[in-house]
Parts: sequence; C-alpha cells; structure tokens
Amino acid sequence: MDFHDIKKIESPEFYIDKAFRQTARETKKLRLRGKTPLDKVKYKEMKKLDFIEESLCNDINKIVSSFPSFHKLPLFYQELININIGLTNLKKALATLTWIKNKIKELKTKLKAKMKEAKDFRKINSVRKEFYGRVNSLFKRKADTFRFLESARRTMETFPTLKTKMPVVCICGYPNVGKSTLLKNLCGSKVEIKPYPFTTQRLLLGKIKQGNKKIQVIDTPGLFDRPLKERNKMELQSILALKYITSVIVFIIDPSEACGYSLENQLSLLKEVSVKFKKPILVIVNKIDITPEKNLQTAREGVKEFRNIETSVNNEENIPQIKKEILKLLRSLKK
Repeated sequence: MDFHDIKKIESPEFYIDKAFRQTARETKKLRLRGKTPLDKVKYKEMKKLDFIEESLCNDINKIVSSFPSFHKLPLFYQELININIGLTNLKKALATLTWIKNKIKELKTKLKAKMKEAKDFRKINSVRKEFYGRVNSLFKRKADTFRFLESARRTMETFPTLKTKMPVVCICGYPNVGKSTLLKNLCGSKVEIKPYPFTTQRLLLGKIKQGNKKIQVIDTPGLFDRPLKERNKMELQSILALKYITSVIVFIIDPSEACGYSLENQLSLLKEVSVKFKKPILVIVNKIDITPEKNLQTAREGVKEFRNIETSVNNEENIPQIKKEILKLLRSLKK
C-alpha cells in the first residue's frame, strides 16, 4: 500500500485563481453565438460559468478520487489513519469537498437560468459577479478543510509501504539483543528504512525469498524498548496496529543481559507482547555462548510455553534453523 499518489491539496485561492485563468483562456477561443448582441453576451457569460464550474469541480474530483476507499483498506492502515488523523474527520472533510462541488453545480444551474432571462447587459454582469462571489465564498469558508486534508495527506505519506497480502514476520525485543543482526542475516543487505507514524522510530524492512514466495521481515527498533504499559495511549495504539499485518513474531531475548536490560524485564515484555498481539511467537534465546548457566536456566523456564531456539544470531550457520522454524509457524497458520 502506497499513499504517495494522493494529490497535494492547495489553498482555496489556488483553485479559484486557476479556474479564473483557465476561464480567461477558454473565453478567448469562443465563437459567439446568438442573433443579437445581447444573445451573444449571454452566451459568452454563461460559458464563463461553465468553465469556472468545470475547472473547480474537476479539481475537487481529482482530490477526492486520489484518496483511497477507506473501507477497502487493510485494517492496519485503517487503524493508522484513525490514530494519526481520525477516520471520521477525514471522511467528513472529503464529504465537505463533494458538498462544495454539488453547491457549485446547483448554483451554476440556478444563475444560468437567471442570466438567460436577463433583459439587459447590466443584469447579465450582475448575475456573473454573483456567481463568482458566491463560489469564491464557498471555497474560502472551507479553508480549514483544505488545510486539514493537506495535513492528512502529508501524514499518510509517512505510513510504511507494506504488502499486506504477503506474510509479515515482526522481530521484537529490547535494544541490543540482536534484532538488526538477525534481520540482516535473514534477508541480506537489502534492508529498507520506513518511517513509522506517531513515533520517532523507523521500521527496518527486509524480505526472505522462499521459492517463488516472499516473506516480509520487520525489525522494530525503539518500538519495543520498554514495557507497553509505560506507553501513552497514542504510542500504544500505533504499536498495536502492527498486529493487523503481523503473521509471526520473532522475539529475541539476551539472557546474558549484555544488552543492558535485565532478563526479568525482557521476559515480562515477551508476556505483554504475547497477550496484546495474540500471534504465533518464536523466541530466540540469543548469546548463549556468553550467558551464565544460571541465567540460561531462568530463560529456559521463562520461554518454555513458546516455540524457542537457543542460539547466537551472530553466527550465520545458525540462520537456516531459525528460518526453518519461522516457515513452520507460517505453514501452521494455513492449516
């Protein structure tokens, strides 16, 4: 899913000025019709109303149609929009643009009929000015709507581009436990950096090729660096949105505590992630080559309810076994 195709939303003045410029150009090309001078002026002025309406309504259509159909979006993106923008507010803003478009069409029909009945040039000019004034007012009264939509567009551009129909493996754990090393060893050097909304963090995205199929692997630096209960509501919701796309979680534990975090805190976070995400979990007990036996026994006890591997992700010889276990969990989801 990529939101970069949403059109930039300019100020109301931009669209009004553009419509007037286009109308001036198109009017010069007109071949006037009518038997009398009054009929020819009526024709020209009514065409001006058509040109203005066409330009403004086309621009509105382009804006509205460039936004996705929200009900068709994967839940992951619906949740991100709701958290960071407000799905209801965004729908209302787009509906407001549609309302403006319909009002312009309605106004044009009404004032063209009025212009058609005009008996003199002054009345024709008066009706044209009325149309211009009311259209201008319609747009400028809704300036906040245009600003809101442009802000929403910029926010949606920051959403990570993920293929939601492709399996996603999410690597979790405290900092310095070996997440980025595992990602690199699983996926090679082609790792993309994706911004993640409502956090200062980035997602690291790689892919595992398995025959003709691909599996997305996400490292989440900074998103799981402390207990979820310590997050504010918006941060927590943004993190938990990942559950909508995550197929399998790989949770890495450093029982040696060389990462700088206690084994107790790491096991506690594992339990939190398990409860909140409710996804199959593969626990990697990492750095066993430098872990005291006492810590290793504590780690074994703490992860015994999960599928787990004791290994060192720094050693590339261990990666095939980790990949094999990930694939087993993915296959189990299809049963």
